[in-house]
Amino acid sequence: MHRSARHLGSTPGTAVGTGVLALSVLGRDRAVLRRAGGGAPLELSVRHSELLFLLFQRPAGYTADQLAIALHERDVPAVTVRAELSRLRSLIPGLALQQRPYRITQGVQSDVHAVRARLAAGDTSGAAAAYPGPILPSSQSPEVQVERDHLHRQVRSAVLGSSDAATVLQFANAPSGRDDVLAWRRAADLADAATRPVVIEQLARIERATGI
Repeated sequence: MHRSARHLGSTPGTAVGTGVLALSVLGRDRAVLRRAGGGAPLELSVRHSELLFLLFQRPAGYTADQLAIALHERDVPAVTVRAELSRLRSLIPGLALQQRPYRITQGVQSDVHAVRARLAAGDTSGAAAAYPGPILPSSQSPEVQVERDHLHRQVRSAVLGSSDAATVLQFANAPSGRDDVLAWRRAADLADAATRPVVIEQLARIERATGI
């Protein structure tokens, strides 16, 4: 059902190993895993993308039953999740993945962490720039969807409250903001004389398309 992982731009065999891991999931259906300091990036399958993202999000870890609930809308036996985790461990030999509970014990970072850190610091412009789109947009995992919606609301709320025209326009022009009426209205309010006509035209198009 899911394509297997593939190496990006380097020779297989030099991929992610021990050390701090960096996971990219924003605006991507398939996560990319890197090791800080070198190694070939690895593009993961959809299911492994979901698994690693959830494990990165919860350092305390999950039981197999908890992961089954987090990953699937319907009842799935825990043995299915264990099999996926076994494949993940084989795919990434340097991954410090422990069990009982399942958790990653090496240093981890992700583009989601980076956006949240900027929001916490009040850096709305930096958060918008670091946010190319929602977390794993095609994922049907219930827990991924919760995390995806929560982060998007956080970024959107910060942007709508910003008085920086470039920040608002950057968010509105991103794939997840292109049909966001409120974002475009805010961009129109802040736009200078040179860009206002283009912004207003785009806002009018969205309003017509949505029947507003």
